[in-house]
Amino acid sequence: MAPPGAGRPEAHRTRRGIHPVGAVRKPFRWETRYIGEETEVAKLVAILNVVAWSGFWAFGYLALSSGNEAGGQMMIALVLAILGAAAGLWAYMWLVRHNERTGYAKRPNRAVPEQFRPDGDSA
Repeated sequence: MAPPGAGRPEAHRTRRGIHPVGAVRKPFRWETRYIGEETEVAKLVAILNVVAWSGFWAFGYLALSSGNEAGGQMMIALVLAILGAAAGLWAYMWLVRHNERTGYAKRPNRAVPEQFRPDGDSA
């Protein structure tokens, strides 16, 4: 006859150590992050960021390397490079704010002006 509990181990080994059976494990850091529709939007903005910066560098190179005889082509390339830089900056800043809001990146340290501090707080 098997001893009591022989069919069910009292603890099991995982990558994070030994845990008792039935114990609630602490979630991994990446499991606690915000997951939702905004994550899909963040992926699209990240793709836009890569495409926009690629366009900036490609059209910027074309604008700089075009000769004096190609004035119209140079202006079109310059406008497209500026649009790529603007879209790239916007997407980058959106991603930074999104990552701070969802907890993926640490918020920057900012001092609160004295008139907005709660009573009793000191600098």
